[in-house]
Amino acid sequence: MRARSKFPYKKLPGSLRGFIRRASLWEGSDHLLSVSGTRFSEEYRRFYYRDIEAIIIQKCPRAGSIGMYVVSALVCLIGGIVAATSRAPLVWAIPAASFAFLLARALLSFRYSCRCFVQTAVSREELPSLFRT
Repeated sequence: MRARSKFPYKKLPGSLRGFIRRASLWEGSDHLLSVSGTRFSEEYRRFYYRDIEAIIIQKCPRAGSIGMYVVSALVCLIGGIVAATSRAPLVWAIPAASFAFLLARALLSFRYSCRCFVQTAVSREELPSLFRT
């Protein structure tokens, strides 16, 4: 029986998980591995530590995944319609909570967002999994 080798990567904080697009960053022994893709394909980029010249972090507003905004807006709209036709005062908690979540998500997305790049001798690549400061 063969001994199982240990998984050689450690997942770094931050990941992008949208409805279609996703990305993550992994630390290897001598390189960073950026995994990005859609539901149908994946792309792997390896950045060796000896080749990295700079890691650039640029503060900028980013909306992030639009899916959460759409779902929150729909829940707020449908909850508002149901609450308007219902006589129970507690029903208003659903659209109010959804609206509060929508505002909090927008504040976080536009105030605490950034873009992160890895600069090597031959290219500058964005790391899509790192998008919050």
